[in-house]
Amino acid sequence: MPLSAGSRLGPYEIVALIGAGGMGEVYRARDTRLGRDVAIKVSKEQFSERFEREARAVAALNHPNICHLYDVGPNYLVMELVEGEALKGPLPLDVALQYAGQIADALDAAHDKGIVHRDLKPGNILITRDGAVKVLDFGLAKTGAGPAQGSESPTFTIGATEAGMILGTAAYMSPEQARGKPVDKRADIWAFGTVLYEMLTGEQLFRGETVSDTLAAVLKEEPQWERIPARVQPLLRRCLEKDPKTRLRDIGDAAALLDIPTPAPSQPSAKQAGVRYGIALGAAALFAIAFGLVSIAHFREKASAMPDPVRFQIALPDKVNLTATGSFSLSPDGKHLAFSAVGPDGHPGVWIHDLDSAAARRLPDADTGPLAPPFFWSPDSRYVVFSGAGVKLRRADIASGAAESLCDLPSPPIGGSWNRDGVMIFGNNRGGLWKVPATGGTPTPLTVLDRSRNERSHELPTFLPDGRHFLYLRSSGTSGNTGIYIGSLDAKPEQQSSKLIVTTNVGAAYVPAWGTRPAHLFFLREGRLMAQPFDDRRMEVTGEPVPVAERVGTIFNTGYFSVSARGVLVFRTGSGDLSQLAWIDRQAATGPALTEPGSYIGLAVAPDGMRAAAVRSDLANAGVQDLWLVDFTRRTNTRFTFGPGRSGDPRWSPDGKQIAFSASHGAAGDLYVKLADGSKEEQLLVKSAQDKLPTSWSRDGRFLLYSAFEPNTKSDIWVLPLDGNRKPFPFLRTPAIERDAVFSPDGRWIAYSSDETGRNEVFVRAFSPDASEGAAASGGKWMVSRDGGRYPWWRPDGKELLYARGGQMVMSVEVASNPVFQAGEPTVAFKNLPGTVVPDYSPDGKRALVAVPVQSDAKAQQFNVLLNWESLLKKR
Repeated sequence: MPLSAGSRLGPYEIVALIGAGGMGEVYRARDTRLGRDVAIKVSKEQFSERFEREARAVAALNHPNICHLYDVGPNYLVMELVEGEALKGPLPLDVALQYAGQIADALDAAHDKGIVHRDLKPGNILITRDGAVKVLDFGLAKTGAGPAQGSESPTFTIGATEAGMILGTAAYMSPEQARGKPVDKRADIWAFGTVLYEMLTGEQLFRGETVSDTLAAVLKEEPQWERIPARVQPLLRRCLEKDPKTRLRDIGDAAALLDIPTPAPSQPSAKQAGVRYGIALGAAALFAIAFGLVSIAHFREKASAMPDPVRFQIALPDKVNLTATGSFSLSPDGKHLAFSAVGPDGHPGVWIHDLDSAAARRLPDADTGPLAPPFFWSPDSRYVVFSGAGVKLRRADIASGAAESLCDLPSPPIGGSWNRDGVMIFGNNRGGLWKVPATGGTPTPLTVLDRSRNERSHELPTFLPDGRHFLYLRSSGTSGNTGIYIGSLDAKPEQQSSKLIVTTNVGAAYVPAWGTRPAHLFFLREGRLMAQPFDDRRMEVTGEPVPVAERVGTIFNTGYFSVSARGVLVFRTGSGDLSQLAWIDRQAATGPALTEPGSYIGLAVAPDGMRAAAVRSDLANAGVQDLWLVDFTRRTNTRFTFGPGRSGDPRWSPDGKQIAFSASHGAAGDLYVKLADGSKEEQLLVKSAQDKLPTSWSRDGRFLLYSAFEPNTKSDIWVLPLDGNRKPFPFLRTPAIERDAVFSPDGRWIAYSSDETGRNEVFVRAFSPDASEGAAASGGKWMVSRDGGRYPWWRPDGKELLYARGGQMVMSVEVASNPVFQAGEPTVAFKNLPGTVVPDYSPDGKRALVAVPVQSDAKAQQFNVLLNWESLLKKR
């Protein structure tokens, strides 16, 4: 019996009947506790199977285009109320595609939860007064169904798992549904196609005088393709494949393929029939997400076309610290956050925080280095791409955690992008962009540095919607040349466009158009994150930039922000992770801070143990780093290099009077030396097209070891004689990655790391001062480390080797070298080291100099999330 106005269901007072159907009625009601109007669906039966299933399905979903469930009573569901009208065609193409994009987005969210709608049809889709789509009635189940006419498109009923029975609405059923076979999400994709066809033509796709005739049309008839615009046909043909095996498999692909225009949608006609139940638009129910220590469930009701912004933070899991770069990236669908962090075991790796989960999880097969560069994602958000051990490009399936290598790299990639044609492009902090098939292969150059512009690097590319053009950062040593430029897959590397889009020294993020929101470009200016409209056709920014976040951090040329295609923004504050240098002993006792807070990313202790050279990022100028000298006795910090560009990798001479270092004043990193007292300008040691960095100075001062990076052999070990003709020669040059080379105190041995076994391990080889090219490393070798290792260090008496394992542990190995080299078993020397900067050691090896994160800057170790950032643009 229908309820009358004034009747009560628990705390809900009935206001009016909205509609009625075979399974019950829908009422407008008043929640007397909260003073808000709601929609109540009352079942004719006490908690029928259908209502139980619908309650479970709807409660598990939380999406702005899906009906939100407030409460469940003995035989009723309480839902959000919206004044909306049932979807009806024909509609202008632009409007139809806008609606279709929102429907696909809603289904994608449901499918991601393992929920299949099974009864998608225009009657279950509402359009609000503001042109937003709301999908209703998830959880189709059991009701009674008698004879009905096909034109009425009745909902058929029975147990959802009973074989041979029909479930759904006749005109919108997939062929497998019509045959009574089991269905999955592809049934929703079929229904999506029929709904889109109806939006475009204004007519139901499959019709008949009876239900049987309608089902026969579903099974046998083909759409009138000539009635569908050409640019929509490929999508509809994929959705309406009668064989589910050849049908579009993921509705997320359909959403991304929709060419959604930017103009505002036309207002629905006042003649359209109204149906009032479902969910309130935008600010009526803001996004609910649980992240780390923060849980938000925010519901508001007001007459506003744009929901208010929502801000909250994501904390890292306990005993998990971000790596030195603090890299992170949102998936295109905005559902997953990938970040690089060091876990409790001391090993750096890739972590995933799902937006609908309260905790992060580590991908078990996705190890990275402590300087893991930024990630990028597959277009369908299934895979995250990262730089793995051995400087290899790898991708990981975020669902299973399985990872695979795609290719060797010329150097660690700095950002990248993956288009829907299966092409990956990625940056290089010492050269141009590269491209490689998403299935793997050999990378080929995509851009080359323009020497006439004094360019240093091409980094952080991002594809535009056509999948052929891309935006990328071109970094130059000449003022005014650094910024975001347009590139093309169809242009030769040396013929890329020189069209400057935005002047900035940090990479930008492109956000495609969505609904009525135009495409935007996000970029940093003096720590402020700006959003500016971007014209995809003219490939240029329009309008004025608007700030959406303050104090956004940077490291190198990378901004600490990421924006998904669907409009979720995540950022971190601070410029780099602030830290202070301090000693820590082998009993884990930490001494007082020795420096002021700064963004320390490298350090080297002087031979006397009283000073150190530290590498610091410039907080005011992203991409710039210099050397500073720290005097432990006087507690002073003095700047040692002054740019331009990047200086790093300091190595002290044995007498402590000079410091060798690398500097990128032009395109490549070259070797320089400078008196430690600063009394003279730096002097060039080695200049070449390859990047180079010093690693060790022999005790007699005759030789300097350095690493050089080449495309074919990757990282090699070279020796620079510091007297005579000073002609460098290779010590070790193989297809493997050899680096971190250091002389033994007596100069007879070189310890280094190599990935020849498949992961980085520490080895020792003999060195002869009289060795010539090709014979420098001709003797035997010994593997010192176990279970991985890098950055070896000799104790001055030559009887102990230390090396780093993972990000927060240092191992010790007793060694002997007379007459032959011998090594003992590794034991733990230091563990749970704070921070992520590679440590250096006191002369006796009993203390490690580390960069301790500043506790007051703990906010730099959390992620800030901003939802509905578009509303900030409207307020300007």
